[in-house]
Amino acid sequence: MSRIKVFKKSLYILLLIKCLYWLIYYQTIFGPDSYLYLQSNNIGVIKNFAFILYNHFTPLLALIFIINLALICLLRLITAQLKILLDIAIWFLTINIHFLNYPASTGGTYLLNIFLLFNTFLLEKNTSSQTKTNEWYNFLHNISFLCLVFQVCWLYLASFIAKLNDAFWINGDAVNQISRVYFYNSNFSPSSSILSLPLTYITLTYQALFSIVVFIKPVKNYFLAIGIIMHIYIFFIMGITEFSITMIVAYLLFTDIKKIVFLRYVYTRTIKRIK
Repeated sequence: MSRIKVFKKSLYILLLIKCLYWLIYYQTIFGPDSYLYLQSNNIGVIKNFAFILYNHFTPLLALIFIINLALICLLRLITAQLKILLDIAIWFLTINIHFLNYPASTGGTYLLNIFLLFNTFLLEKNTSSQTKTNEWYNFLHNISFLCLVFQVCWLYLASFIAKLNDAFWINGDAVNQISRVYFYNSNFSPSSSILSLPLTYITLTYQALFSIVVFIKPVKNYFLAIGIIMHIYIFFIMGITEFSITMIVAYLLFTDIKKIVFLRYVYTRTIKRIK
């Protein structure tokens, strides 16, 4: 299975999880007493397509959007028919729900919007026939893939540059300071400066080197494994769930899927021999 196919399927599974979450907390988010404050605005013919649900909101319409999104994601997981149209529908429905639920948006929300846009042009298989249509498909696929890779690399680089202007990141106390913020705190948060110092500098080093090391084949999978551990920490300890999962999904764009499958095979054979 190609990395593109795994990436696309992971996006659909992530959206299914989000749909389940929206349905569980439907009354809180979309019900009559929700926390949403809506003020309808006309921002242009094209831009209005992203705000149809926002400008014409009813609890029933929100439910229709969520159920349709879940059904289309399920359909994409089991079939490749009408894939471009279905992917466009997924992006359209998702951004409408996200922009409606703007108070709960995080960096992961907007990153997912971008991923879904370029996902509409990603091909699960290379088209070998040399027709004009297939040439255009391949061109859009290549551009979309490059844009996705650039987006992830730029995210880390921009984050690193921004941190250089923060005294807490420079002196190694950033993780300690973040752990003192109520919303990013848990019983397992490292409040000690002894732990904060290495965690802070590991984060800075990782973000600074990401755009280089992920293109070095012999070490990139090990490097990405460090990133996965970091985002698992962010997920469970800091509670920033959507961003963490979205970034782990993004790593699939850089991962050598064949090596992972091979390692799983070696692990399975080893366990069988032990037993």
